[in-house]
This record gives sequence, structure tokens and C-alpha cells, in this order.
Amino acid sequence: MPDQPPDVTRCEYGWVGWCAAIRPWHLSNAVAAVALLWGLSGYPLLDPDEGRYGEISREMLERGDLLSPTLNYVPYWEKPPLLYWLNAAALHYLGESPFAVRIGTAAVAVLGLLVAWWLARVTFGSRAARWAPAILASSWMYFAVARVPIIDMLVSVLMAASLTAWFSAEHRSGGGRVLRWVVSGLFLGLATLAKGPVALVLVTGIAGVYLLVQRRWRQLLPATLTPLAVGVIVAAPWFVAMAREHPGFLHYFFWVQHVQRFLGSDGRVEHAKPLYYYVGVAVGGFLPWSFLWPGMAGWLGCRWRGLPPDFRRVAHYLLAWTLVVLCFFSASTCKLAQYVLPAWWPLAVTASAWLASRVGTGLMPKGLGRALVAAGVFLLLLAVGAIVIAGRQQQLPLDDIRWPLAVLTLGLTMAAAIFMLVVLPGNPDRRLGLLMVGGVLALAALVPAYRQIASQRDLSGLIPGALAKLPADTAWTIAQYRCYNQSLNFVTHRRIVLIDEVNELSLGLTQPDASQWFVQGEESIARLSARGPLALVVRSDPDNRIAERFGLTVLHRNVDRALLVNQAGLAVLQRELAPGRGLDRSAAPAAALGGTGG
Repeated sequence: MPDQPPDVTRCEYGWVGWCAAIRPWHLSNAVAAVALLWGLSGYPLLDPDEGRYGEISREMLERGDLLSPTLNYVPYWEKPPLLYWLNAAALHYLGESPFAVRIGTAAVAVLGLLVAWWLARVTFGSRAARWAPAILASSWMYFAVARVPIIDMLVSVLMAASLTAWFSAEHRSGGGRVLRWVVSGLFLGLATLAKGPVALVLVTGIAGVYLLVQRRWRQLLPATLTPLAVGVIVAAPWFVAMAREHPGFLHYFFWVQHVQRFLGSDGRVEHAKPLYYYVGVAVGGFLPWSFLWPGMAGWLGCRWRGLPPDFRRVAHYLLAWTLVVLCFFSASTCKLAQYVLPAWWPLAVTASAWLASRVGTGLMPKGLGRALVAAGVFLLLLAVGAIVIAGRQQQLPLDDIRWPLAVLTLGLTMAAAIFMLVVLPGNPDRRLGLLMVGGVLALAALVPAYRQIASQRDLSGLIPGALAKLPADTAWTIAQYRCYNQSLNFVTHRRIVLIDEVNELSLGLTQPDASQWFVQGEESIARLSARGPLALVVRSDPDNRIAERFGLTVLHRNVDRALLVNQAGLAVLQRELAPGRGLDRSAAPAAALGGTGG
């Protein structure tokens, strides 16, 4: 099939002409983009990540300070502010809701599909670019991270854009090459404002390793220092302003949060995992497309020496990109699965190019056919496993999960059938388009089940409407005992008293009022209760004991948390929920409002 759409004169026939211009890759990529944006509302913020990044952005708006991030109204200097700014804009224009907190990251993920198209275009050409976005979107970790408002999606998309712009300079000379290095630096500066110096290290490291492998010694300094300098210039104003406002910021941000966290020095060993951890993450996170890797590796190994120079250069760059990311984070003592998301772009582009080259009008090659059938069988086994697990679990009523489970089972089964049937002869573009839709369908089917499970966890259903968006002069004290849910700030608009808990708020201990907000000992609950109305969030397991000891009422509980109130708080809630006050009585269970502790 031709790469270009039909002549525009065909569009004179209206919708018929437009439909004739649509190709399978247009549909599959559109389905992928819609799937990333679907189902972002209907369940509350989940802690810790969604509550944290939503609350930091909300506090920025409330305080009118977009420079200095705070969490629970104390300094929070772990990350730069780009994601906070993005979320704050969404909260300002869309209102305070879980959807507004999530939509920014999901929209960035859709832009990441355009970066995948761009990278495939400058490396393998237009045919590979057709399918790269859908492969990226339907890889499991990309789809999952796109739905959670964390920094990793934003920094990964910006780093991928920077590295793609940098490689697009390969076939340019003079001013055209320098201009693309500058564009790469602009994206790099934004990536630095998203997560910090790790973006500078990775982007320049990947470019440098590639040039060393290519033995292009003369270009090493100008090709790496130009985007590096531009990136520093773009990111520097915020760092300079923070350093002037907070003298200890630079030491804490660069040394404590990045160097010590990477090395695990001074006791900062967080999320420790074995050295080979990211091998499993890559295989599992790139499913279902990681089933293609054995065939891809065998094909490339047999033809490596015969690759033309242009393809060898592309292979060197994409390998450097992938391996530098995996090796860098494998060397860190702190390992989280989403850290290696920047490697997904070269993986998606390579898988797209290989699929496009191997799928013809006849039967698929045996190796590729076996891989797709194996992926289909795997999806079927997942469907069976979901049914078995749902029947045995005790946390959710079967009536609540029957519909999400049916959607999940149907989606996985249909996706499995698609993976198996595309091995049959037919139009190659239609088969590939159907394959991409199958990959997206397998993940989209998870959304209803995910939302149902999420609606039963953390603070979901715990906080009555009378405690939402409390005014500044309220008499309520909101506290947590041996836990900290950042979304509690987001819901109540109040600073939380933390009992026997510091969590990520160590900088709060250095503030003059620390003794009021960070208290020690279970006995502190009695002192807080004596102030007036008290709402206390605890873990579900000790809630009855605490309620009995301090004369509190268990207002609500779920599988994670319980909300306890004292008698003064219970009286306030009973008044607020009385008929005629215009508030929803269902915000708190009637039995709890009339009962006593336990």
C-alpha cells in the first residue's frame, strides 16, 4: 500500500471521501490515544502518589506560590516543579477533582505517542512509524504509568523527545544540525525541571556512548555540550530562585535527594532491589510485545554483520539508549519499576520496525507466528486467572466485581483471539492494525476492574462531606496515627497532625512549629481530642482498640484505613447532617453516627 493517503480530490464526496482516507494505522493509533484518556474519573485519589502530587499542586494554588513546593504545608524539595505546575493548571481550569489531577499525565502520555512516531520516522522510516505509537501505548507499563499522576511519564516523554531531536541532527550539517541540538536541549531543560539532574546525565550519556561506539571523536564535545548547555539554561532560573529563597535547598536537593539516594549512603537505602531487577521489569512491563524479543534477537544476530551503515547507526543508537537507561538505574540502590520507562521508546520503535518488515501478504514467518500465538495463550491464561482469583478473594463482594470481571474476561479473550488470528493470510496493514487494537483492548479491559478495586482502598468512602474543604477557621483537628495519606489534605484542605509518623516530611521537623504538627506517642490522641472536634485516620487493624481506649467512634472503615471521631466531632457531624442543612446524609453511615466506639 502507498505511504501517502489518497488524493484530496476524493474528499469531495464528503464522509465517504474522508473514510476512504483513513488507514488501519490511523484507527489503531486513535484507539490507543483514547484508551490512555479513558476512565480517569469515578474513583478517588490513591495514596501515596496521586494524593501527593495532587496535594502539592493544590497547596501551590492555595498559597499563591508556584516557586516552592510544599506538602502538608511544609517544604517538599524532592522533585522540581514542572509536574506540579501542570497539575495546578488542570486544577485551576477544571476544578478540584481526581480527574483534574490525572488528566495532565495522561495527556503527556498521548504526546509520547507522537514522539514514538517521530523517532520511528527518523530511524526506520514511515512504515515503522505507523505502528510504533500503538505498540508503545499498549505495552503494559506505559499504559499503567499513563494513568497515575507521577513524574516518570512526564520526564520520560521529554527525554525521549530530546533524544529524538538529537538523533534527527545525524543527517544534517551546519546550522541545521546545531538547531536540532538546541531543540534537543530545550526538551532536556524541561525534563530537568521535571525530575532533576538525572535527565542531564542520561541524555548526554546516551549521546556520548553512541558517538564513542561510532568512533566520532571530533563530534563528541559539540554534540553533547550544546544540548547540555541549553538544558541547563532552561532549567537554571528555578534552581537559582529556590537557592536564593531557601539557602539549604541546593545541598538537600542535589546531595541528599539525588547523590545519597542513588548511592544508598548515609542510611538512605530506599526500594532496594537486586541488580537484575530491571530485566524482569523490562520483560513484564513491555508485555505483550516482549513475546517478540526472541525472534527479533535471532533475526538481528544473524544479520548484524550485513546491516547497511545507516541501519547499523540506528541499531547502535537505539541499543545505547536502551542499555544506558537500564544499566544506570540498575546501578542505583533505589529501584522503582517506572524509572526505566525512558527505554520504552527504542523498544517500541524496534518492535514496530521488525513487525512491519516481517508481515507480508502471505503466511507470517513461523517464529513470529509462534510468538503471537504464545502471546494469545498468555492472555487467555490471564483471563482464567482473573476469574479464579476473583472467586477466592474476600475483600470485595462478588456482586461489586461481577460486571468489571465480565468486561476484563471478555476483553482479554477477544485480544487473545486477535493475536492468534492475525497469523492467517491477509492484507498486512489490516492485520497489523487489528493486532495493535488487540494489544490496546487487553489493557483497556482492565480499567473497570482497576477502578472498582481502587474505590475500596485508602481513604475511599471514609471522609464525610462535612469534612471536605473545611474553611480556614474551622475548629476541627484532622490527624493520622502511624500513617500518612496525602489525599486527606486534598479532601479536607487542612494541615494534618501526624502522630508517630514523619514519612517524606523530614523537612517539616526543621520548622519552628514542628512540635504542633509532629507529635509522639499514642497518648497524644487524648490531648488532640481535648481540643475540640477530632477526626483521626488510622490503619484498619488497630482501630477498635484505639476507639475503645480514647472514647472515639469508628465512623467508617475499608480494607486499608478507618476514620475515628471523638464525641465533639460526632455532635458536629450530627448537626451538619441533620435534615434541612442541604448536606448529604449518606456522607456518613447512620449507624456509625448513632453509635459509640467500635
